[in-house]
Amino acid sequence: MGKEIERKFLVKELPSNIDEYPYLELEQGYLNTAPVVRVRKEDDSYYLTYKGKGLLEREEYNLSLTKEAYDHMIQKADGNIISKRRYLIPFNGYTVELDVFNKPFHRRRRPLRDGRFPPALHHPVRRSRGGR
Repeated sequence: MGKEIERKFLVKELPSNIDEYPYLELEQGYLNTAPVVRVRKEDDSYYLTYKGKGLLEREEYNLSLTKEAYDHMIQKADGNIISKRRYLIPFNGYTVELDVFNKPFHRRRRPLRDGRFPPALHHPVRRSRGGR
């Protein structure tokens, strides 16, 4: 993938028409946090992801895995396995990825709105106050 710009925002409430948008079912676990090494199941696809240093812009590489390799690696994850539904919402020519976490995180974590943008865009969406 190379470099990406990623911004995350807490969402106060879900859009009333959330069921109209396509979504992905995700399950993921972290094998390491510095650097970030994660395994993820995305519907019927499986990936190993490496993320370099940085918070706003950083290197990210995804490698395809087999189901068997994913099943083996997810057992080695540190901490909790995260399960969530990612809604794909069009917004001004981009796609907003709205993550809604499944149990046990559905009450402790509010939905996250995640925007991924090409490196050439420095400030594609202005961060609003109050989590909107």
